[in-house]
Amino acid sequence: MDANFIEYCVNAGLISQDKLRTALVKADAGASIYECLIGVGALSQEQLAIAAGDYYHCQVVDLSRVTPDAKAICYSTAAVCRRFSFIPFALDPTAGLLVALADYSQIDAITAFLRDARVEQMKFYIAPYGTLHLVIERCYSISLPEIASTTNPPVRRRPSILHTQYLDLESPHGNDAGLTQLERKVSNLTSELAAYKEENAVLRQRLEQLAATVELDASLLRELGKVLKSTGGLDANNFERWLAAQR
Repeated sequence: MDANFIEYCVNAGLISQDKLRTALVKADAGASIYECLIGVGALSQEQLAIAAGDYYHCQVVDLSRVTPDAKAICYSTAAVCRRFSFIPFALDPTAGLLVALADYSQIDAITAFLRDARVEQMKFYIAPYGTLHLVIERCYSISLPEIASTTNPPVRRRPSILHTQYLDLESPHGNDAGLTQLERKVSNLTSELAAYKEENAVLRQRLEQLAATVELDASLLRELGKVLKSTGGLDANNFERWLAAQR
């Protein structure tokens, strides 16, 4: 989480200093600061999302009223979505891939991941933290119950509380419409492929670093041989044999 955003929430009176200290202590144990702020009662997940939307000038989406598109969620994996608290939830012909995130400070890492997945256009929205993670579990874990059975009953909100242009993305068959068996298999295979691509990119980077190190070592050895030859520490014949061995 962006420390400047935390300061903004404190200055705006949204979070008290006592609640913030309590949340930071819990976060030191490895939990998400978002989860901790909500857990200690500093503010609700909706209030946190709205504050982030105001601070980052980013529209807020209520994912509990949106059915994520199966083609959209295939652009990521459960592990990556959990790690960075985001989910691709729709494909728009103009804006590209629509992505909901809880922590706007992770936008660069999320963008880099999606660029590697060949996403050229994307648009970001802020979503309430708890609802976002429930949607992640519903979309990527077939065995988990539908999110509707695990969330609290809907709370009546003012029209300005959660802004979204995508309330018409509901499935024509209702929220209970699931993926077909074939679509689930394709989704799982695509997720595994994305994970392998991410791992291959890391291995490729390490290999390039290793190749550069070997080349540097070879260059230093050649320079050392030249120095020994020029100073008389290595005669011409031995230098040529040594140089041939290095090749």
